[in-house]
Amino acid sequence: MLQKLALSFPCLVCFFWAITLSIRWKKNLRTQNIWAVASFLAAINAFYWMRLYTPGLEVHSYTGMVISFTNLGFYCVLYLFYFSLIDHRPFNWKHYLILAPAVAHGTVNNALIFIIGKEELEAFMNALTANNWMPPEDMSFLLTVHYYLGSLIGILTGLLLINLLLILILVRVVAYRDKRKDFFPPAPNSSRRQSWAILFGLSILLVGMLCFLMGDFLYSIENYIPFPVLFALQGILFFFLGYHVYFLEKPTPNARPI
Repeated sequence: MLQKLALSFPCLVCFFWAITLSIRWKKNLRTQNIWAVASFLAAINAFYWMRLYTPGLEVHSYTGMVISFTNLGFYCVLYLFYFSLIDHRPFNWKHYLILAPAVAHGTVNNALIFIIGKEELEAFMNALTANNWMPPEDMSFLLTVHYYLGSLIGILTGLLLINLLLILILVRVVAYRDKRKDFFPPAPNSSRRQSWAILFGLSILLVGMLCFLMGDFLYSIENYIPFPVLFALQGILFFFLGYHVYFLEKPTPNARPI
């Protein structure tokens, strides 16, 4: 029971913030609306992984059609979330180019899924899970491309996106170490405190995702930290971030930095 609760916790938390922030969409700050989108993508991903690691539950192979976009899509939307947090100016087309990796990865992966076909893909997924996620030696060319696109290329792209965002945050922190009041746009003091909490939580979340992806890529993370514990920790971080995003306030003419 506790394991099922831990596995479902981040999914429930992310759906909660996605719905809560979406209800007041027109009244929100841009940062809050972007977090609603990010929470929805994270909820889809959490639902997929929850079912994948819950004993007795099977994941339909075509669920990967959605995950192909949302997995990297979440990392990409985090860039827009960060940009909106440190700058209130409107986005231009260059900002939205950050979505290109998710769109490209999802499009190619879905094309392969359609070409391979449902029966062959389901047989491959059954063989994969039975072989402890190691690919069978007799894979066809298309299945080989599909497997490595979703595993090796997907993980490497995710690692790259996370590292670059962490570097962006670190560079800005160093650049503004003596100008803390200018780190975020003018806003009420309470809102600026929320922004610092969000930046802290976002950094911890990125480091956690970095460790998870590196663990998935280099070693079996289950040998060190059980997945239910990882899911519970992620749920706590998502709740922390959503809470502080929810209480961000709109700038006022008399706003003074802390």
